[in-house]
Amino acid sequence: MDILIIVILVLLGLVLIVTEILVFPGVTIAGIGAAASIFGAMYLCFINYGSLATGLLFVAIIILAILTFMFAIRSKSIKKLSLEKSIDSKSSEDADISVAIGDKGFSTTRLAPMGNIIIDGMSFEAKSRDGFVDERVPVKVVGFERSVVIVTTFIS
Repeated sequence: MDILIIVILVLLGLVLIVTEILVFPGVTIAGIGAAASIFGAMYLCFINYGSLATGLLFVAIIILAILTFMFAIRSKSIKKLSLEKSIDSKSSEDADISVAIGDKGFSTTRLAPMGNIIIDGMSFEAKSRDGFVDERVPVKVVGFERSVVIVTTFIS
């Protein structure tokens, strides 16, 4: 009966190790459960069969863990968890901004210091040179920084 309990604890520990590594990476309940299960199996083995059997069990657990992990990696079920698409797009650092320095518009959101503005019916992401600018305040384009329009307030 003791051998059956030890085998069940080892198998449970191996399943939890694979779950910890492949499904829930990090220190989770699965990792803690795996450690407790394996240490419990080794403790029972030591109490009932001595240190030689525990050493052999330890080596067997290491070999089984490596084989189980290799099997899990090579199985087709791991492909369901893996990302197969690649991202080919780039950020729009050099976006085509159709406004010029001196164009006027108004803020549609609070610029704190970033927000949105409208110029000639088109919406743009903007950064205020003057700090915080409330919503619906007239703004004037004074520059560009990547794809962000730099604006300042003015009195219309």
